[in-house]
Amino acid sequence: MSRRLLKSPDGQEIRERIVPARMSFAGEAAGFARAASAPAGFSRKRLDSLEMTVEEAFGNVASKGYGERPGSIRLVVSARPGEVEVQIWDRGEPFD
Repeated sequence: MSRRLLKSPDGQEIRERIVPARMSFAGEAAGFARAASAPAGFSRKRLDSLEMTVEEAFGNVASKGYGERPGSIRLVVSARPGEVEVQIWDRGEPFD
């Protein structure tokens, strides 16, 4: 797994992590997204919701996009006060 911390010109924190595309890493991916969202200053309830959403999205990509095939999923989290953007990038098989 690799990690990066970047700062945009306006001071926004952008964190990146590459995680194996396995269901067993869904919780770790969600925990990373939650921790990387700290600059947003969200409530615990809102962070719980974000974490649950990322865990489900990651799990869908890992199970449906990769199945048993090896691969990785890239998570990018951009955070600033009051705002978070989570991107999940993969090269798995497309699915609906």
